[in-house]
Amino acid sequence: MFQKPTYEELFEDNQMLKAIIKTLSENQEKLEARMAELEAILKQNSQTSSKPPSSDGYKKPKPTSSRKKSDKSKGAQKGHKGSGLQLPHEPDKIVEHLPSQCESCDQKDICTAEKGSCGAGYVIETKL
Repeated sequence: MFQKPTYEELFEDNQMLKAIIKTLSENQEKLEARMAELEAILKQNSQTSSKPPSSDGYKKPKPTSSRKKSDKSKGAQKGHKGSGLQLPHEPDKIVEHLPSQCESCDQKDICTAEKGSCGAGYVIETKL
């Protein structure tokens, strides 16, 4: 059957466990110090230490902007009046440029397809 341990055996076990805990705590402190040292080495680059720039590798630093962050969206804001080129409302002359051959058939003269302009453009002449 199971015998109860004596007081002396419990005291010895307790002392042994305290020694193990002390050793493990010391090891943990050493490992944490070493980890902090290695992390500091990893964070170093040519700007934060005396290392040459060639040791930085291929990682480029992120570009930083001198502008302050704004809540506005990029580009023209809502309600902004544009300032583009104003085209004349009534052109001086209209020139039609029709295709020499209908796109849908070979018989341009008798074709019943609707003939219309595909696009419009303005030519503005200025004197220098």
